[in-house]
Amino acid sequence: MAGDHGNHDNSNATTLHAAVLEIRRLQTQMAAIEAEGVQEKEKAKRALDEEEGEGVMDSQPLAQHLWDTQVLEAIKVPHLPSFDGKTDPLEHLMAVGTQTAIINAPEHLKCKLLAGTFKDAALRWYMNLPKNSIESYADFHKKFIHQFAGSRHVKVTSTSLFSIRQSHAESLRSYLARFSEATIKVS
Repeated sequence: MAGDHGNHDNSNATTLHAAVLEIRRLQTQMAAIEAEGVQEKEKAKRALDEEEGEGVMDSQPLAQHLWDTQVLEAIKVPHLPSFDGKTDPLEHLMAVGTQTAIINAPEHLKCKLLAGTFKDAALRWYMNLPKNSIESYADFHKKFIHQFAGSRHVKVTSTSLFSIRQSHAESLRSYLARFSEATIKVS
């Protein structure tokens, strides 16, 4: 029995030694993975720094000649409505166009002012346009309308007014308000 006990101790030592070797191997493997992760993080940070180094203004969709033209300090910039991509783009262009016409804005300023009205989906669209891809206000206008054509209001004809009926539970005041609103939408 004493001999069996010695073999048992020997096999435990062998198992323990194998476990220690396996732990060391795993520790080495983990250190290599961590080092690789650190390298990947540094690589991603360098790429981000390079991207940020380019700067937001350097990646403008407006052509360089539009972007570089200085705005005269004497021009008082009007308040312009914002555009998020959910409303009619033609209505937005009409509002911006009217305000820029009042101040007799040159083409480069109209482009900058229009771009400055974007938020949410419209701003993301603008930011994703290729660098220097907008050559003129007409070009910008066309791309803008094309992109947001799905948000345009559907034309309502006067014949559609005949389909507006007062429901049994609806008050006359509510019906007339609804009817009046529909008449405004008639094109």
